[in-house]
Amino acid sequence: MTVHWETGADEPLCLISSLTASQVPHLIYDKRFWVETLFGNQKSRGFQVARTQMTTPEHIDRLILAVSIATCITLGLGTHLIVTEQTDQVDRADRRDLSLFQMGWRWLYRLLALDRLNDIKIVFRWDFELPPPGYQPAK
Repeated sequence: MTVHWETGADEPLCLISSLTASQVPHLIYDKRFWVETLFGNQKSRGFQVARTQMTTPEHIDRLILAVSIATCITLGLGTHLIVTEQTDQVDRADRRDLSLFQMGWRWLYRLLALDRLNDIKIVFRWDFELPPPGYQPAK
């Protein structure tokens, strides 16, 4: 068991883990939101991987690879909507309610429904900056 009291926090964080205190489990614990979100996107809030009923390891490996690539594309589409200030295409115009994944997922679904999948052009770039957390589009 470890106890970590962050400066300025109202109460300490008490964790029970197989990690030792020197491995600073509270830093890993901070990543739980990312992990839980990823699992949700793979399962109930996205690709429905849990419904496949696959049991063959080779098939599951291929599915996970395909879903991983699709996740990157979906996150890229959501990022594109933010950077180009087009989130109102899939989300509320007055504020952002959807996750990056959900915006990309809805945009991909919309392009498929409109038979406009050829509108997707994938370019890998690292020279842009995302808006800060809590970014709200201009009214």
